[in-house]
Amino acid sequence: MTVEEQKQIYKNKIDEIAKSSFNNEQKAIAKEIIDNASAKSLDKIYQLIIQRVRTGFVFDAAPEINHNAISIIEHNPNLSINLENSITPHTHTHTV
Repeated sequence: MTVEEQKQIYKNKIDEIAKSSFNNEQKAIAKEIIDNASAKSLDKIYQLIIQRVRTGFVFDAAPEINHNAISIIEHNPNLSINLENSITPHTHTHTV
């Protein structure tokens, strides 16, 4: 069996998880993780995902949608993350 076939089997098993335990957005995130897993770590990553679902862990990045509300977003540069300016060069200092 190829790695791609195994990934598809795992994604199908994720689809079979009850929606009450794992909503569609959470399933999409889990399947994306499976798609990006290396052949070496695929089985371990799948087991980790399934174990977390069984113990009640959920991916909080996928909340349910409230269709009765709107959001107003205002950009605040003081609260924005600027990755270009926040990356610190990695340096080593040795004293003798």
